[in-house]
Amino acid sequence: MARALLISKSKALNFKRLTFLYLIFFIFFFQSSPGEFVVHFQPLSKTQLALNSQLKDRLQAIEPMLPEEISIKSKSIETLNFLDSLEDHFLAFSKDKANKKSWLKEQKYTKQYITRDKIGNAIHGKLSSLIDAFPAGYREKLRSDLGLTNEERIGAIKYPNKFLKEAPNGTIGSIIAHLKMVVLTQTLQYFKKEVFNAKLVNVSAASDSALLQGYKSTYYVGEEVVFDFFSRDSIEPIISINDERIKPIVNGRHFLVIWNPTLPGDYALKAAVDEEGITQLLSVVKPALRFLETEQEIAAYLSEPLTLTLDLNGLERIKELRFVSKGATVQRNGNTLTIIPEFEGRFELDMMAGNILLDKKSVFALKGNPPRVAPKDIAGRETEIKTAHCLESMNPNWQVLNFSMTLCYPNGKKVELQSNTRFLRNELRSLERAAPKGSTLLFHHIRLINKNGISTISGTPIFINK
Repeated sequence: MARALLISKSKALNFKRLTFLYLIFFIFFFQSSPGEFVVHFQPLSKTQLALNSQLKDRLQAIEPMLPEEISIKSKSIETLNFLDSLEDHFLAFSKDKANKKSWLKEQKYTKQYITRDKIGNAIHGKLSSLIDAFPAGYREKLRSDLGLTNEERIGAIKYPNKFLKEAPNGTIGSIIAHLKMVVLTQTLQYFKKEVFNAKLVNVSAASDSALLQGYKSTYYVGEEVVFDFFSRDSIEPIISINDERIKPIVNGRHFLVIWNPTLPGDYALKAAVDEEGITQLLSVVKPALRFLETEQEIAAYLSEPLTLTLDLNGLERIKELRFVSKGATVQRNGNTLTIIPEFEGRFELDMMAGNILLDKKSVFALKGNPPRVAPKDIAGRETEIKTAHCLESMNPNWQVLNFSMTLCYPNGKKVELQSNTRFLRNELRSLERAAPKGSTLLFHHIRLINKNGISTISGTPIFINK
């Protein structure tokens, strides 16, 4: 651990005096400096002017297609025109003075027009508007390279530029040329044009590239995926998925790839145009069969329709999406499934994409309430007993197999008959016609069979008073 050095009060006062004298020395040194460095900015600005002219020609040659690209080019040219007018204003101010060294070191232009005039605000506003036109990832570098500062107040100006703040007259032309160069180089880099040879820049991720026009990292099995590759020079990109070459569909400068993954897993999407290339990892998963109803609301009964609402969020682009079951009849109407179980017990509801199984859900079917049974005529219409032809279930999925009939007389006497079919025999009809008024006819032990030919159930009894 370092030891502290103790200084007496008398020596401490001498140190303070010495420090103060050094400060006075530096102040007089800088004030008496001839400022010869300022003269080097004038030839530098001429070199910048020649470079900017070439860069501007490259920018003018670009023909943007997308709305955001059109906006960025328009904003850049608008900013360059503004800086041209600022340069003209400075040249008019410096007329017949640019060769005087004393004038070059002065700060008259910034004090007169930047820090005390609305020109400073206009510069900040125009550069800020340009920065806002770029994507968020470009803005911080642009803000730094263009010299934008945080909000502060110096004199009458609210937004001074850090490059122009207290800048000597001899540096103004070079600063304006620098601002133009930043606008041009950053715009050209956005359009993926290298500054000096106009070649496409290599990129390592699709999120940094204008080549791939939108993508996701995760897709579903059976989903119809469309990748849109954009080539400004109309050069067909070399495209592959897991190293399998894919021929794109040409649509102007857009090259479309339609991909329908059939297996889950990880896939590598690669594309290249000249020196620009992307490699994007994609994940393919199987979607889940989901319903808006809760598990408690999913109660299935044999031969009775069960209505469920599908949750298809994210599944809209799955090709040939369908729902089937080996134990039930399934009908789909938009987001609604109607399921009619054909057997008692457990059955599977499958979600398919064509012939690809995506997911399945297990459902258990129970026998429901006894079907209502009624006498019907020969045409199948419900009728009175005197014109009835047979007993029929009101549920078309059930049919009467047999039944018992009991006739109760007013004196308490009972007569019981058994029918092995659903039809009303002549013996039963004769007994009913001969029964006195006040008698009760009871059809009971009505046995029904399901249309599956296996399941049976008892129907509701029928009471008829004469």
